Amino acid sequence: MSTIPSIQNSSKSVTIPDSEIVKAYSDVSGYNPSTGENDKGAAALDALNYWRKTGIANHTIFAYAKINVLNIPHVKYAIYLFGGAYLGFQLPLSAQTQDIWDVPPTGTTTGNGVAGSWGGHCVCAIGYDSQFIYLISWGQIKKATWAFFSAYCDEAYVIISQDFANSGKTPNGFDFTTLQSDLQALSL
Repeated sequence: MSTIPSIQNSSKSVTIPDSEIVKAYSDVSGYNPSTGENDKGAAALDALNYWRKTGIANHTIFAYAKINVLNIPHVKYAIYLFGGAYLGFQLPLSAQTQDIWDVPPTGTTTGNGVAGSWGGHCVCAIGYDSQFIYLISWGQIKKATWAFFSAYCDEAYVIISQDFANSGKTPNGFDFTTLQSDLQALSL
């Protein structure tokens, strides 16, 4: 049986109220929660920039960086090192009825396996093992196969939270001061 790898974190978990999430989504996308108008989603980069500059429920992120979705070891490393990753998928219709997201038998080019046939969707990756990547989607933990990830994930970002920056370490102990020094050296 697969399990979600544990992440050691000495900082307190934060649960952001749904009302704050809806407010941020409305600010980014133009969605009107009273009428339901403009509920067409938001671009991942727009959401990340809002989160970094404005914050959600008084929580901002310090920075984010793009991860090459074709480099699965880097995706895994980002999840391990920073406690997760922010992923964008072009979901196929087949995902609507799957307990575990996987490439359907029809493949990715026909029928309900066509990328984006259900639309775009961003999720948080919180763990992985050899068979699955574990995602938070619509408030639930969802398993997806690595084949599904490779077929449908079209963007990925590592997020460095302001909380991690303030504490000096990521959940798995990556030293934030060293990261800043390394980044400064790269920009010279």
